[in-house]
Amino acid sequence: MSTLRFFTHGTLKNCHIELISTGCIVWVSLNVTEAMTEHLSPNNVYKAEKRLIYALKKPVEDVCTRTISDAYDELMKKCMINCRKAKIKVLNQEIINLNK
Repeated sequence: MSTLRFFTHGTLKNCHIELISTGCIVWVSLNVTEAMTEHLSPNNVYKAEKRLIYALKKPVEDVCTRTISDAYDELMKKCMINCRKAKIKVLNQEIINLNK
């Protein structure tokens, strides 16, 4: 499976599309704090130039606007839910630390 081209779509924020020989891979990413990384899957946390990001990806065989948009929506919802859960755990830990 070789990569043909890697680019970012302008209208889908935080979305990267990697074209491959069998279709494409849609990547969605959100910035996270160091404290949140403890509660997220280490396989999905990446070190960027200035910050940490949490990214999810999904392969898409039929490359068209609709399938890419659907994959983007699905991944962004999962990514936001996971980041919210991690943020809740971080805040709960801070509350426990303040009460000590």
